[in-house]
Amino acid sequence: MTALETLLKDEPYIQLTIDDGVIYSLSNMRRSNAVMQRPPIVITAKDGYSEREDKTVEYRFKLNSVTDPVWRALFHDSFGYELDVVDFRGSDLLVTVNQEDIKRVFDSAKEAIISANESYSSGREDVFEYARNQVEERAKKSLEEQKLEAQRQAKLKKSFDDLEL
Repeated sequence: MTALETLLKDEPYIQLTIDDGVIYSLSNMRRSNAVMQRPPIVITAKDGYSEREDKTVEYRFKLNSVTDPVWRALFHDSFGYELDVVDFRGSDLLVTVNQEDIKRVFDSAKEAIISANESYSSGREDVFEYARNQVEERAKKSLEEQKLEAQRQAKLKKSFDDLEL
């Protein structure tokens, strides 16, 4: 699934705008949250581990940034394991596996991060184009509405001017 498809799947009626090269969502036609503005995600540190009651181990890693829903969906699309093996909490990556599986799963997670970063970066261009099209459509609609209002006002003025005293 592409970044745009993921975004529209989660928010099918999202309205976007662009300001200084940044994509924003609109709420009540006012600029709201920045969309797809995360830097490429990298693992910056090992943060520890803890053994769980079910004998699996939860390994914690620090990321350079908080991830967003689109990036996480792209990560999960390229990650070769069940989704409950990894979790993102804030800027932490949690990997919960048996001790003997950590290297294999961690290597797969690193590859999925690289893949998600590439898909996110290229997908941002698609979302930018989608936002630009929405901006153009709103401008065209606004212009049409202004023309209709001007015509209505002209008719109103003419009907008033045509009155004889």
